[in-house]
Amino acid sequence: MPKRMKAVIDSKGYPNSCMVLLVILVVAGILFNVCCAEDLNSGKDICRLFKDGVLLRKPGYCDAGIECKGFKSTTVLQCSGSTPYYDRATKKCAKSTSDSYCSDPCTTKTSGYVADPKNCQGWYNCNGKTMLKSGLCTANLVFNSTNKMCDYPENSSCTATFDLCDVVPNSTPFLHETQCDSYYECVVQKSKTVLTIKECDTGKYFDVNTGTCLPKSQVICAKYPYPKEVCGNTKLAIRNRFVSDDASCRGYFYCKDLGVGKPDTAPVWGQCPESKFFDSTEEACLPRAHVKCTEDRCDGRKEGYELSSTSGCKNYLLCKDNRTVEEYDCDSGTWFNALEGKCTTDYISYPTCA
Repeated sequence: MPKRMKAVIDSKGYPNSCMVLLVILVVAGILFNVCCAEDLNSGKDICRLFKDGVLLRKPGYCDAGIECKGFKSTTVLQCSGSTPYYDRATKKCAKSTSDSYCSDPCTTKTSGYVADPKNCQGWYNCNGKTMLKSGLCTANLVFNSTNKMCDYPENSSCTATFDLCDVVPNSTPFLHETQCDSYYECVVQKSKTVLTIKECDTGKYFDVNTGTCLPKSQVICAKYPYPKEVCGNTKLAIRNRFVSDDASCRGYFYCKDLGVGKPDTAPVWGQCPESKFFDSTEEACLPRAHVKCTEDRCDGRKEGYELSSTSGCKNYLLCKDNRTVEEYDCDSGTWFNALEGKCTTDYISYPTCA
């Protein structure tokens, strides 16, 4: 059986020379999926996207500010009286607001009670374009726009959504949940606030705990992004081949053969078992000590020690939760034994550190 895995796929889609690989389909177009709106009643806390200490307008409200702490939101400012509006820019209460999110729904065609478009519990009392009063239904009731009164949720079809830039201050970085090497910011473009994707520098991922881009080995990434031209381009497509995911020592992508000049834009992602690393030259999963990998070599090692790629084979890594904690070197006259996971007097030259 050849070592190379190109064009060697079994009926289940696994490489024949690496049957234990776990293959997971990556959703097509994930890099271009821009999320801009959230369901107010989804149960998801907006603070899951922000580092501690960030102040936001409370979604569904214009008179309250929240603070993120531990990925949970807490109301820290309630506006009223002569300053009834929360200003997302100054993060203070204000006399007025220019945000369309907080505009009342009263028009020349409205009369009486109308629903608040940003909150299912909210209502406005309108006399044409004049807003007479506004409020919220109590006791977990919602405003029923059909019978113009507060009602049980099951009797209403209300679905309230909000754009993230309606509540997030401009130029505040926050998590992109499907693209680790990027993050979001609300940016003013031609007098309009637009949700914008920004990319981290090469080799870095966005860390929601700090709100900054850090070396990717320091960031837990739930979904690895596609490397640029992962399966080639229209001039030279990589067809029916396995390539590194450029993010971990065990991960790889399988590029399907779509024809000449047709790169696979939605390649399959897979991962070698914990005892092996992916070798991009052989296109196969090989013993960890036999593969040179520039990513974190603690990948797949919950705890314990791992051979370092430092030349001489005397160095080893202390691993914790798939990350390198620190690098050590063996005493004089000893070398790291990858099989035993400790320093011994037996000198063994491994390809990764030779």
